[in-house]
Amino acid sequence: MAHGIITAEQLMHHRHIAQQIINFRKHWKENYSWYPEAQTQQYSRFNDIYKESIAKYGEEEFKKYAVMKRLRGIHTAVIDTRKREAEQKKWCYPMNYMQGIKPSVTTNGDYSLIPPAHHHFCQKHTR
Repeated sequence: MAHGIITAEQLMHHRHIAQQIINFRKHWKENYSWYPEAQTQQYSRFNDIYKESIAKYGEEEFKKYAVMKRLRGIHTAVIDTRKREAEQKKWCYPMNYMQGIKPSVTTNGDYSLIPPAHHHFCQKHTR
């Protein structure tokens, strides 16, 4: 059989597949097209539900739940921010302790106490 010839059986098969796709899309549109919108509405409530849970059960219990269920960090950001700020207040100190410190005086004025080696100078070597 030559590759350029399409038989009636092949044509009927392709028409059957195309009709199945049309039927499937029609069935989905009639029965399941509501699902993406409902899913979006439900997902939009997650943040409110998690806030209510934090208020009801406390931050520590909710944090345990969030770790156990592997919730996204966006839902525990408020708890983590408060904890991080408390840790920073406890352990961080001001960085102004370096005010008034001056670099030590060098012997050659430029390169600290060790003068540069000969290979640091960019001079052409003539042969």
